[in-house]
Parts: sequence; structure tokens; C-alpha cells
Amino acid sequence: HGKLPDSMAQMTRLKYLEIDYNHFSGCVPDYLGKLHRLMRVKLNANEFQGTLPTTLMNLKLLQTIEADAEQFSNIPRAIHERGGREIRRFLEDLAGQDEGDFDED
Repeated sequence: HGKLPDSMAQMTRLKYLEIDYNHFSGCVPDYLGKLHRLMRVKLNANEFQGTLPTTLMNLKLLQTIEADAEQFSNIPRAIHERGGREIRRFLEDLAGQDEGDFDED
């Protein structure tokens, strides 16, 4: 329960962030975009809110994002336009999202 700790920003060698089913809340922190070795981000079954941070698109090795659609109010355009099969599948699974739900940031 609670928010992701700021100390995670120091985990620069982290490749897989699989924190599903842990009841984390609040916003997904921007510092995740500075963890340049991240390849997979799994956020399912938590209580996050707001938007996914566009800093995730700084992650050149990122292959997979998994999250529950109802956790986020919208998806930043940078994530919407991101290539990669798993990321596109994640976006397709966000039922109820249309072009009006994508931020310009």
C-alpha cells in the first residue's frame, strides 16, 4: 500500500519493474524514465491514477508496458505513438480510450 518510494530512483540497474498486485497508489513517478535499463514495466492491479509519465518514452530498451486501463485518465501522445508490439498491444487493450483521451505532452 502507498506510493512508490523515491528511493527507487536510485535503482539504475533495474531491468524489470513488476509491481503488479501490490495496491500502490498515487501517480506513477516521472523518475521511472531515468531508469534507462528498464525493459518491462508491469503496473497491473494497483491503484494508480492520473497519466502515465511521458518520461517512460526515454527508455530505449522498453519493450513492455502492462497496466489496467481504469488506472489512468489518459495516455500521453508520446506513449500512444511509441513503436513496439507489446506497447501497441497495451494501448489497444485500453478499452474506451479514443483520440480525445490522448494528451499532447
